[in-house]
Amino acid sequence: MWSAPEVNPINRKARSVPLLNPINVYGRVFFFSWFGFMIAFLSWYAFPPLLSDVIAKDIHMSKTQVSNSNIVALVATLLVRLVAGPACDRFGPRYTFAGCLLVGAIPTFLSGTAYNVQQLYALRFFIGILGGAFVPCQVWTTGFFDKNIVGTANSLTAGLGNAGGGITYFVMPAVYKSLVKQGLSSHEAWRVSFVVPGILITSVAIALVLCCPDTPTGAWADRTQAAENNLRQHGIEGTVVEVPGTMTEHAKKADSDSTPSPPGGIEDEEKKLDQTRGTFNDNEV
Repeated sequence: MWSAPEVNPINRKARSVPLLNPINVYGRVFFFSWFGFMIAFLSWYAFPPLLSDVIAKDIHMSKTQVSNSNIVALVATLLVRLVAGPACDRFGPRYTFAGCLLVGAIPTFLSGTAYNVQQLYALRFFIGILGGAFVPCQVWTTGFFDKNIVGTANSLTAGLGNAGGGITYFVMPAVYKSLVKQGLSSHEAWRVSFVVPGILITSVAIALVLCCPDTPTGAWADRTQAAENNLRQHGIEGTVVEVPGTMTEHAKKADSDSTPSPPGGIEDEEKKLDQTRGTFNDNEV
């Protein structure tokens, strides 16, 4: 958990999760995957802890309207997740992740401007964009961890990230009560409280863009060429091409498709790696 992970030299994916090593590039990506997801969920669920007892009284909401606002908060997430997948394919999960956070930060900062039910509905709808952060979180994690550990890595980022929905029930009331103790009225305190998740979202979005790469081999746009270069370095003759839903090896053959694949392909190299399990330390640039 502390040391740099063993790295598969064929695809540059980590074979273990450096859970407590944010200095290592794989550790940083793992950290920002779950932490960014957690902050997104903390902010997405920031209204319910204050809604029934404080906000509803301030803007005169009925119980039905409170329930409806919770439903509205889920609608945008359903729509955003349909878009987030193709966006990850086109721009990469890192920028898609940051985009979800930054766009969701805008209505979060504006939460204190709601003075009636309709305005609250609109704000909660757009704050629901943050729920779409789940998609790039999982895509990003999958891209950095190898087949022997990717399930564990995804479960950890998803589990830790979802915890944000529970943590917000401690954070938001604490911020609100602190502001009230400092002399703000209830009307003012709940509105100012939403500045806190807004700052957290923005900070994490900027940090993950500045501190982490798109893929283990570099920029998202260069991933195919980087994969081909890496294969050549390991003596594998082939080209990597994109096909819907996966990446595959096209062996260079002069014969028909029925000709057996030459030895030394990706599968053979990975089998050798599994047998030797040599340690390849990550060299950060």
